[in-house]
Amino acid sequence: MAIIIIIACLIVLASVWIVKQRYQAARWLPLPPGPPGHWLLGNTMPKSYAPFQFARWTEQYGPVFSLKQGHRIFVIIGRHQAAMDIMEKEGANLADRPRAIAAQETLSDGLRVVLAGSGERLRRLRRVLHAGLQPKVAETYEPIQTSHAKNLVLDILNDPKNHQGHAMRYSASVVMSFTYGKITPTSYTDPEIVAVNQSLVRFGQAMKPGAYLVDTYPILRFVPGYLSQLKAWHQDDLALFNGQLDAVRRQMREGIARPSFAKFILEHQKQYQFEDKELGYIAGGMFGAGSDTTASAITITLMAATTHADEQARVQEELDKVVGRTRLPTFADQEMLPQVTAFMLESLRWRPVNLGGFGHRATKDIIWRNYLIPAGATVIGNHWAIANDPEVFPEPHKFNPQRWIDDAGRVRDDLRFFAFGFGRRVCPGQHVANRSLFITTALILWAFRLSENPAAKIDTFAFSDTANIYAAPFEICLQKRINENVIRELTYHTTVNINVGGFKQLQTYTQNTVLSAFDMGKLNIAHHKSYHPYRRDNIERVRRDEEEAAQKEAEAEGRVVLADAEARLDLLRERAGLGKGKGKKKEDDMKVIEDAKASIIARDSNQGHINLFEDLEQVDLSLTQETITSIRATKKTAQLETEKGVPLAPSAKDLNPWYSERDKGKEHQEDDKSKRLRLRDLASKTMNDPLTAITHQLASSSSSNNSSPVPRPSWNRSKYRTPPDSNDKMKPPPPPSDATTMRLTRESSERERALALIRRKQREMRGSETPSTVHGGQDEGYGDVFNRREVEEAHSYRRRRW
Repeated sequence: MAIIIIIACLIVLASVWIVKQRYQAARWLPLPPGPPGHWLLGNTMPKSYAPFQFARWTEQYGPVFSLKQGHRIFVIIGRHQAAMDIMEKEGANLADRPRAIAAQETLSDGLRVVLAGSGERLRRLRRVLHAGLQPKVAETYEPIQTSHAKNLVLDILNDPKNHQGHAMRYSASVVMSFTYGKITPTSYTDPEIVAVNQSLVRFGQAMKPGAYLVDTYPILRFVPGYLSQLKAWHQDDLALFNGQLDAVRRQMREGIARPSFAKFILEHQKQYQFEDKELGYIAGGMFGAGSDTTASAITITLMAATTHADEQARVQEELDKVVGRTRLPTFADQEMLPQVTAFMLESLRWRPVNLGGFGHRATKDIIWRNYLIPAGATVIGNHWAIANDPEVFPEPHKFNPQRWIDDAGRVRDDLRFFAFGFGRRVCPGQHVANRSLFITTALILWAFRLSENPAAKIDTFAFSDTANIYAAPFEICLQKRINENVIRELTYHTTVNINVGGFKQLQTYTQNTVLSAFDMGKLNIAHHKSYHPYRRDNIERVRRDEEEAAQKEAEAEGRVVLADAEARLDLLRERAGLGKGKGKKKEDDMKVIEDAKASIIARDSNQGHINLFEDLEQVDLSLTQETITSIRATKKTAQLETEKGVPLAPSAKDLNPWYSERDKGKEHQEDDKSKRLRLRDLASKTMNDPLTAITHQLASSSSSNNSSPVPRPSWNRSKYRTPPDSNDKMKPPPPPSDATTMRLTRESSERERALALIRRKQREMRGSETPSTVHGGQDEGYGDVFNRREVEEAHSYRRRRW
């Protein structure tokens, strides 16, 4: 026992010594290389458009370089692989934010969520934001986004010159809907929207590295009047955010508050332990960040479509193929529109909304390729340089959405992009933003063809120098791809009754229950994307089933042709006298008559019903039961699927779907083939149809009566009437012969039996469940596939008799 304790102590001491040696060795590792700076002040930060200068330094000093400014150390990452190694793999050590005296402590009083440091408060903030923005809840915002996206299309149609203002109106309306429950469209000239935009511009300026010396020399915060402007702006922001939240409080007291994120955090304030002043910044921060980035992303997408006509045409070709021109694109089409998604992703890579990214603070030493990133250093992932990494994105300055499409035509899932941040500080609203960008891109490119005005070229590098960039005003030329009346008809709708229902069940979500439905009750026609008729997997499955069915049909046709050939050979042998002898034939005839009599007795004893499929039921009863079970299961599944949604009339495009399209030549070929098969089946049925045999029998009987030497009794009274001038008495008709009497008796019995069969058939059709009604039914028509042998025997017997 003592030996085990000694060994364990030695192992612990050795581990401590190894860790200490590695730590001391790491402290001697150099910082990543970087531009030289002043011996006392360090490096001078770029005064404008720092991400572009950082990208140039990346080309010069490598994927990771360092800067010093006073006592602060900045590590800038400019390549994709380095970002994966440092920002993603070391995400737990980079979850903190560096101290921002100007932007966070003074301008925001430490309340802004995006700059909150790691700890318990950050976990509570992320928890409440995730409750309102996680994927399940974000999916419930799709009706709101679709509604306002239709308004965006109408706004651009009416006033294309002000497209940037319309994008701002769309983003503000959507975010106001689920943040504060406002249902009416919000104008970008609304005083609240103007105030929010001003707040975001001020925050972006304060976030620029080196914008305020107080971040480098904290002692400057005690200088009188130095930060007075930032403090005044903070009071304006606080009044704005609290005013918006107070409006929701007032609606809650009056009982008219709609489900929203603000209402949710007010109801759960004690649960999340938030102060009153924190609530305003939480809701206001969500509104500010969501409206700002979404509007910028939509503007960048419009710029990319205007300046790259070929890629725009590729997207529109896909829209015409999948969606058509008689309905609007929806979120249900997203999986079948990879070109739209690729165009959206390439737009975000081509001109990132956030060029420079937010800083992360290293909480412990990080070693990367024998370079040291010391604890306390500010690590920045330069989005502009990472998005232009030539190793990951060949020809990075070229707008090429096809880089996001794999060989199978699907959107690549192996290509990471950091438009929404890194690691554990990734933007929680990315799911809502992606949905907004998809539906607006799909609707705009579905309705319009955008082009550049030759007289007013677009400067694709003209953006504001803020945290989230804004494109300089540019002009677009608009050409309607769809008839204007169709656009107005399809996009016209009423938004008064839109509810934000994701937050109505957020309390359920906080109890670890998945959100189930959207409060406004959206139609769930195809409740899963895998059920979509234009899904690639479904198309391939249908094509495969069609090929298998065609092969089976060809095999069945071959068997039918072979059977017909054998039947013809048998008939020819019989006529040539190569078959059975006359005596044997007579015995067979008698046997057929006896079997027919026995079958009549059996039918009469079967409760008055004729079982035409008795042999089939005995041979294949298990198959019949299995088929009936399958039909019942299919009906039950169809009923459940119908209850999940509202069945609507098919659109004009669905009346002629992809699976009904065929080449013209192939159509004619199939029509000729079908015609030949139909004529052959008709001839076969006509030959073997008992009704046809009866018709021929009656016709031949009539002709034989006209030419028979035995006179048939006639009911014409004039034949037996005494002429007026005759005195002879009426003579009775001559008695019929024995043959005539037998034939008349036989015909009478056959007529009575036929009438009895007709009456039984009528009783079955009135509701009696028998195999004769189950197999075919009233509308299926007659077929001899189940009693072919009996029909052939009766047919041959008829030929021998007559």
